[in-house]
Amino acid sequence: MTNYKFNSFLKIVFFLLTSLFLQSNVKGNCIVDFNNNSHLKISNTCSLPIQNLELGKNISLSTSDSFTFDAPEDIFIDGSLKLFSSGNGQVIIPSGVHVYIKGNLHAESADSQCEAGNPCSLSFVINGSLTVEGNLHNKINELKWEGIGTVNVLSNFDNTNSGCMNCGNTCPAFNDNGSCKDDGNCSEDFCITNYGSEAIKKADTEPPVFEYCPGNQTIYTSETGCTATAGWSDPIVSDNSGTFTLNSNIEKGSILEKGFHTVTYTATDEAGNSSTCSFSIIVSDNIFPSYNTSCPNDIYREGYQSISWTEPKFTDNCSISRVERSHNPGDYFNVGSHVVTYKAYDESNNLTTCSFNIIVQGVSGPEITYCPNDVIVSVNSNCESQAFWNEPEGDFENIFSKTQNFYSGDIFPLGRTNVEYIYTDIQGASVCSFDIIVKDDTPPVINGIPNDIIINTDKRGSAVTWADPTVVDNCAATLFSSHKPNDNFPEGKTLVRYTATDNSQNKTTEEFTVSIVVNHPPIIQNDTLEVIKSDRVEVCPVISDPDQDNIFINDYSINSTGGQITNRTQANQCLEISTVDLQSQYSKVNIEVCDDGIPALCTSGEFTVKFLPQEDVSSNIKPYKIFTPDNDTYNDVWIIENIESYPDNRVSIFDRWGRVVYEATGYNNTSVVFNGKSNSSGNNADVPTDTYFYNIVIGNNIKIQGYVELLR
Repeated sequence: MTNYKFNSFLKIVFFLLTSLFLQSNVKGNCIVDFNNNSHLKISNTCSLPIQNLELGKNISLSTSDSFTFDAPEDIFIDGSLKLFSSGNGQVIIPSGVHVYIKGNLHAESADSQCEAGNPCSLSFVINGSLTVEGNLHNKINELKWEGIGTVNVLSNFDNTNSGCMNCGNTCPAFNDNGSCKDDGNCSEDFCITNYGSEAIKKADTEPPVFEYCPGNQTIYTSETGCTATAGWSDPIVSDNSGTFTLNSNIEKGSILEKGFHTVTYTATDEAGNSSTCSFSIIVSDNIFPSYNTSCPNDIYREGYQSISWTEPKFTDNCSISRVERSHNPGDYFNVGSHVVTYKAYDESNNLTTCSFNIIVQGVSGPEITYCPNDVIVSVNSNCESQAFWNEPEGDFENIFSKTQNFYSGDIFPLGRTNVEYIYTDIQGASVCSFDIIVKDDTPPVINGIPNDIIINTDKRGSAVTWADPTVVDNCAATLFSSHKPNDNFPEGKTLVRYTATDNSQNKTTEEFTVSIVVNHPPIIQNDTLEVIKSDRVEVCPVISDPDQDNIFINDYSINSTGGQITNRTQANQCLEISTVDLQSQYSKVNIEVCDDGIPALCTSGEFTVKFLPQEDVSSNIKPYKIFTPDNDTYNDVWIIENIESYPDNRVSIFDRWGRVVYEATGYNNTSVVFNGKSNSSGNNADVPTDTYFYNIVIGNNIKIQGYVELLR
């Protein structure tokens, strides 16, 4: 055979012509039009299988027209059914026939007929069964259901644009449905009087479910204001319809004033069902008042007199509720040491104290040459301390009295205590005064902080408990926490923080994490799997696990006449089906898939198996006759049209001398594809322009052979 070297333009033209030829052979829609008094059947108008079916698209279904789904026993429409009506026609499903629509069913008006002002009555006569996996939307002003069969609309069932539905003298059973909605202008409430009261009632009355609601919490004001920024983990909501809105009266991140607040979330689905989740937030103030002006220093005077000072001013992040004072400016003070104390309280009873001494000496008392400075000591485990100092010194030979309120070696409490010596002689009295300051620099100790907690569960919000930690301090301490035992925690990792604060503002913080590890159930994809019919076939449903757990088919059943599942294969992820006595092209398979997570979970679902005759497979596989692997992004790889629908395949390509240049299993036109490079020699070399011969094996028994032109 002669080799040809085409220029780039001719190659592209040839490729486009080849593509157009191949595309004309793909399966498509079935469009059925009606002339007046037409009585049509699917068996003589459409070739199975059907992707989309459109009845009356160009010439509508009108009065005296009918369309019957007569054969075969199981009729599958892989896409949607659209029906255009302009009169009193009929759609009939006889007894023993099962029609399955994978997409939606639309009942449309045509030519402005079958609407308000131009009424008509379109009848669906169901004596077999009708299953619509998607939605059923009716826009015809009267769609009448008749017959004694069953109707299964697995999603939404509603009237729109003034469409109405009712039942005739007989009415099929409506099973396994989602929501049902009537148009407000209909004279009959179909959803309630027929759909909702017969057989299994499936109108959506189930409210959304809060799988996780945040727990109550206490947060604290900032140092600069009497507010706090509120934050929490988002609630987790689910609903049987899958669609809902979520609103709250207080938004996450809001700035809240001190006090008690209730946050309420409301989840509402499309049917108007609602549920609420509420939790409280307490904004607490633990910031102590502070001095706006400094606390006065000690004041020294001689002799009994009135003494004044500038009073301290206090400020607070919230507000000062009251100030208590032991003395007032202008009070009279005797000889001696006097402690003046101011106590400022805020609205939360947080207390700040200002203290200073007024020391009044005698006018002519004995001379004091040494008075101790303030003594600073640290508390012991009992929140007190023993203090020592040297005795005052001076001209005390002629004194006739000495008084003191404390002695070196005494025990003193936390804080500031004034020590006073008064020496008196015949001339008068002298005072020595200093403070014992007992400080607490030891932070509290938090005991019993839990280790990190890990909870394995199948719920996305879980209550978690632990033993509450305790606090130990040499004085006294208060324990605050970000969460409490039995609070709800969301999926993921949450930090729990405990903070202990003592009266001297020493702080200790301890933390641990709570991890909610949710095991999600396996997922079963409701697909239609195409397999080549033989005595025994293997089908592998599309199953997966969000958590990457190991999964397996735990239980199974087949809903068809004659078919039988004989075994599980491929690590229990596939099924072997005997088709010796199978009487239909389609079979429903119900499976239960389980995982090995903690806790182990199972999911039930279904998929469809479509058994293809061997001759159908051969006609559906269409290898391209030419390709040009010159890296110009046009026709660079050899396409075998529809090969991806048959993953159990083996492709071999030979040169004119019978040598293998390429071999692959699972050829799919993308990741596994012949790009003009040999994979038989191991060097991935380009093969030259020539004619090559292919052998395609589908399954174990279908072979397709031919040749392909490779042009560079």
